[in-house]
Amino acid sequence: MPDSTRAPGHSFGAKVISLQKGSSLLDGAEYEFIGNLDADISLEPLHYEQLIYHFRQHPQLGLAGGFVYEDSGEGYRSRRINDVRNVAHAAQLVRRECYEAIGGYAVLKYGGEDWCAQTKARMMGWQVESLPQLKIFHHRHTGAGSSPIKNAFRLGRLDYSFGSDPTFEVMKCLRRVRESPYLVIALARLAGFTWPYICGEPREMSDEFVSFLRREQKERLSSVLKPIRLVGSVQLPNQSAKVKQKAHN
Repeated sequence: MPDSTRAPGHSFGAKVISLQKGSSLLDGAEYEFIGNLDADISLEPLHYEQLIYHFRQHPQLGLAGGFVYEDSGEGYRSRRINDVRNVAHAAQLVRRECYEAIGGYAVLKYGGEDWCAQTKARMMGWQVESLPQLKIFHHRHTGAGSSPIKNAFRLGRLDYSFGSDPTFEVMKCLRRVRESPYLVIALARLAGFTWPYICGEPREMSDEFVSFLRREQKERLSSVLKPIRLVGSVQLPNQSAKVKQKAHN
C-alpha cells in the first residue's frame, strides 16, 4: 500500500490512499457494493435506495452514480459536462465484483482515478452509467481550490497521461472556449496536453488501456460528426422534385 505520509499541499493520491485503507478494513466482510462520497456534497434522501434498485435491475452494471449540480448564482443547475457515460467521483457506487476486478482506485500523478476506474470497468465488460434523475449537489465548484488556468493545464497533462486521442483532445478543448476566462482555459488545457509530448514524458497507462480509450473516443467523435456529414449531403425534397421536373422538360 502506498505511503500515507505526504508533504503539505494538495495531493491527488491522498483520497485514493484513504479509500484503499478503508476498503482493507472490509477484508472478510460480506458486502455487495462499495461507495465513495466527497465531503462537499449533499444527496437527496432516497439517493442510495434508487441507485441500488437500479443495480439490482441491471446485473452487468458495475459502476454508477448521479448528475452533479452546482450553484449558478440562480439556484443549482446541472453541470454542462454531465454525461450518462461518465460517473462523477463525487459520489460513485461500485459493485464489489467490479471493484475487485479493476483493482480498486489507482493512485495517479495528476488525479483522474474515477476516469481510470470507469475505463477499466468497461474494458472488462462491465457497464458504467450516470443517472440524470439522481441529483448530487456540489457545494464548491470543480477546480475552485486552485487557479483555473493551473487546473486546466493539469487536466491537459492528465489527458496525455491517459493516452487521450489528440483529435478528441482538440475537440474537448474547443468545447471549453466559452469558459471564463474565455479562450484562456482551452489554450491552457491544450498546452498541458502538448507539453508532455515535447518533454517525452511517459504515460501512466498500459498500451492496452490507451488503445481501448482511443477506440472509445474515436467512436464518440464519429457519432458526433456523422449527423454533420448527413446534414451536409442531404437533398431537400422540393429541390429533388425541381431537378426531376427540369429533366422531363
